[in-house]
Amino acid sequence: MIFAAIAVFLFVAACSCDRDDSLGRIRQAGHISLATSAGYSPFSFYNDRKELVGFDIEVAREVAKRLGVNLKIVDTPWEGIIEGLNARRYDGIIGSMSVTEARRSVVSFSTPYYYSRTRVMVRMNSPLKTHADLEGKKIGIAVGTTFEKDAVRTGAKSIQPYASDDQALLELHRGNVDAVVTDEIVGTYTVTRKKLPIKSLGSPLGEEQIAAAFRKGDNALLSAVNDALKAMHKDGALRRLTEKMAREGY
Repeated sequence: MIFAAIAVFLFVAACSCDRDDSLGRIRQAGHISLATSAGYSPFSFYNDRKELVGFDIEVAREVAKRLGVNLKIVDTPWEGIIEGLNARRYDGIIGSMSVTEARRSVVSFSTPYYYSRTRVMVRMNSPLKTHADLEGKKIGIAVGTTFEKDAVRTGAKSIQPYASDDQALLELHRGNVDAVVTDEIVGTYTVTRKKLPIKSLGSPLGEEQIAAAFRKGDNALLSAVNDALKAMHKDGALRRLTEKMAREGY
């Protein structure tokens, strides 16, 4: 009976492994499709030549190279990006996604490939001096992001969602919101690139892990991507991409 139980266990385990064809599937196809959402410069955005570029795109390209396959990037609205993954419209997400427990319940996260700090941005001539001054104000955020919970904690009167962080910052410049909660690098980069009279307010609101996301059960693919990201950390590839982002601005 013991031997029979072991045999059944091994059979079930083998079947489970056979069903996880996630890595074999992309290698057979010759490419991996990874989703992102443009409008999040310098991580994912369209340059003046209408090319989708940025740090996330570079990371995705390097991961695909280390997996031995071509890269297919899918630009999709952020608010439906996880639903698209689980509907099998693409193989994974590399779009500066923050790791949260709510998201962990529906996707599997890779090892982090960078860390994000959250900032409040205001106009240069804003009367707001500290985070406490945000109470009762109107704050802009990119829809579907974790920045909403940060905005709620400030005691804002209303929170205005926009299609992207870039749009939220432009609406701040136009005076349609009192402040914007966004990623520190995104805020600084967009303000510098577009020459907007906007500044950071106070200290960072917090720090988050940023990782790639894959469907639950695609463990073989997740493991291979983790190996690639760990190697990129170890051999300095991620550091070089970060330096390229700072130097060239894509």
